[in-house]
Amino acid sequence: MDFLLVFKFLITTLKRQEIDFALIGGFALQVADITRTTRDIDLVILAKDVQKIKDIMLKTGYELIHESEDILNFAGKKFELGRVDFLLAHRKYALAIENGVRPRNAKLSF
Repeated sequence: MDFLLVFKFLITTLKRQEIDFALIGGFALQVADITRTTRDIDLVILAKDVQKIKDIMLKTGYELIHESEDILNFAGKKFELGRVDFLLAHRKYALAIENGVRPRNAKLSF
């Protein structure tokens, strides 16, 4: 998986589509100086944005491998796209994660 390629794509696209998101999982742990090997990218999004996410990911070369009321799991049809998981914030604690973990004006650069 080309993490840099996928992060650039996700950040650019989600911002352009005005989809709020928060990074969770192995990459998010690095903010706390905890290193964990990971094979995917995990994000929290608002449940109301499910259809937008599905449209974006399917048009970009991903296939939806699992969907439930809590999560969307995508796998790239090409190796460099890897796997991307979206936790759907619709419950009290998931909403708190999406709304409170990152500063609204955080600048991310690669």
